[in-house]
Amino acid sequence: MVNELIFVLAVLGQQKITGTALLNPDISLTGDIVNMTTIGDEIKNSFRLREFEIGIQGYIHPHIKVDSFISFHIGEFIFPLDHLHNHNSEHTAGENHKGDAHMHPGVEIEEGYLSFLSVLPGISGKLGRKYVSFGKLNPLHSDQWLYVDQPLVIRKVFGEHNFTGDGGSIILSPYLGFLLSVELGAWRNFTGPYEDLFLSQRLFSAFGVGNLEVEIGLSSTQGNFPATPKKISSISGADLTLKYITESGRLEIIGEPLFELSDRINYKGLYLSGFYASPLRSFQAGLRLDLVDETFGISPVFSYLITETTKIRFQYSLYSQHEHTTHIVFIQFLFGIVPHAHVLQF
Repeated sequence: MVNELIFVLAVLGQQKITGTALLNPDISLTGDIVNMTTIGDEIKNSFRLREFEIGIQGYIHPHIKVDSFISFHIGEFIFPLDHLHNHNSEHTAGENHKGDAHMHPGVEIEEGYLSFLSVLPGISGKLGRKYVSFGKLNPLHSDQWLYVDQPLVIRKVFGEHNFTGDGGSIILSPYLGFLLSVELGAWRNFTGPYEDLFLSQRLFSAFGVGNLEVEIGLSSTQGNFPATPKKISSISGADLTLKYITESGRLEIIGEPLFELSDRINYKGLYLSGFYASPLRSFQAGLRLDLVDETFGISPVFSYLITETTKIRFQYSLYSQHEHTTHIVFIQFLFGIVPHAHVLQF
């Protein structure tokens, strides 16, 4: 409480001096380095600096915050399983995902948006380029994931990179005895499955029962796919997170199925994961299951926190479809320089 009060007073103090808040933003750096070895019909190895990100964040008003993340990408990261599911869906990664310039070397503004923290009591908003609030994984940067790679169903529906839009959203957070928020957004497609304009909605709630924390989310988007530009289609999903926290550590279970709604309901797939983190968060171990079409995947993951801002992760993934089996071994090295050091979120 004392720290929060100091923070508010500091922000208010900055506001009295013209330009001080603009001249003193928080600047930080995160890096995500991945080595991937694929063992199938042949052995292939790929090494990539997946993301080198600079974050610039600060307040321009006590109730208006600016967040911008500039990313540097070097080299193309080709996922070996794309060929397993592209033929099974009309709208899959690599076919209809517009704006996948992410896949090539370059520099881009990954996110850049204003957060209006208190438009009215219980109402806030965001404006700019942002990862769309859809599901558990999409709003997170890759160094915040529990895994090295995306779950297969997320990659199938949204492509290699986060579903991103240019636009804005309104967030309604009524004052109740538990957390409940409703976010409504309108966007132009930057990276994702839609042709151009699309809408988004997310309902999120969280509550605690003893040592158990429960998070429930429902997400939906509507727009036109490039293959069917005159027909509005929808992608919807549900996510459930259970966190059991004790002095012996933290257990976290996540499940998220996705659906496509057009002329009929088309089940796209599901991922389930369970992870244990040690009491001091020095290591984390878990397992992820992927179920997409006729493809089944299992991925044990182990992460070790070297320092407060440096992490190394090992992941082995086995994917099977009919008689075809693919083995993938990942080694990931994450580092961050505060304050925008996502690796602190273990």
